[in-house]
Order: sequence, then structure tokens, then C-alpha cells
Amino acid sequence: MSFEKVQELLEWSPIVIVAEDQLRTILSWGIKIDAILCAQPASIIFDEQLKDQFPLQFISYSPANSLRNVVEYLVERKSNTLNLLANSTEDFMEVQNYPHISIEVFLNNQKWTWVTNRPFEKWLSEGTSLAIFPAETKVSTIGLSKALTCYQNGMVQICSINDFWVGEQI
Repeated sequence: MSFEKVQELLEWSPIVIVAEDQLRTILSWGIKIDAILCAQPASIIFDEQLKDQFPLQFISYSPANSLRNVVEYLVERKSNTLNLLANSTEDFMEVQNYPHISIEVFLNNQKWTWVTNRPFEKWLSEGTSLAIFPAETKVSTIGLSKALTCYQNGMVQICSINDFWVGEQI
């Protein structure tokens, strides 16, 4: 994801958590971080580039539960929103188990919104296309074609009896 897109997210996500392998990139952008997701905090605690970042939290993890640890960290701090810069759709499966938190996942220039127990509603411009994940999810729509393209400026709605992800280009 580009620096410009990350800047836009910073307006909405006041808690910035960075994975250890992305730390150099984020620091080079001059972004103030709140926490680092790392396997061994002691290995990076004395890094010279981090001196201006303190106070800083370290979230330990193992590969099997890294996103769970991040969500628990946010919940403990009464944050009810997660904007995740993801590597694959596998990340969708891991974070969708937290219905008490609003989740948006950014993957391959698309923003994916987790829709649970409610219809998805949004004002869209004519020609805007959406996607559903999983693709086989049965949905009903208002204001969208069968291909999930908005056919006129206005509110659209997507409903399903199952929870689902809605994706849109960013």
C-alpha cells in the first residue's frame, strides 16, 4: 500500500500497530507508531531508530496467533475499529471472529468491509463495482446489477442471511 493511502488511514486509526517486518518502511515514512508486533521484543528494543517512538508497546506473538493478539490489544484499549493492511484473504478468516469490532481489510488496492448481522449500505457513484467474499455468498441487492456494479448515483444495499465481506477498489 502506498504512503498516501496509509496517511488516509491514519485519520481513522489513532492506534498504529506495525508488524516487525514492516517497521523500517513505516519509520522511513515518519509515522508515529504505538506498538510493534514482534516475536521477540528484546531484539529490537534498543534500536536507535525507535528512540523517538517511545513510549512504545511490544505485542509478542507466534505466527499462529498474531492477528488475535492485535485484536485483543485493541479491545483492551477500548478501540472498536481495526484497519488491517493484509497479505492474503487468509487474514479475513482470522479477524472475522470478532463481531464486537468494526473491521476493514486492505488488500491488493481493495478495501474489504466485514458485514455481520446487518445489510451493507453505502452511497456510490454510477459505475462503481463491488465484490463479495466468499464469492459463493448468496446476496440480494438494491441499486446494483447482477455483476455488483452501481447503475446510478445513490444508495446501494447488499443483504445476506450469512456474514460476508464487501470489497471496493481504492
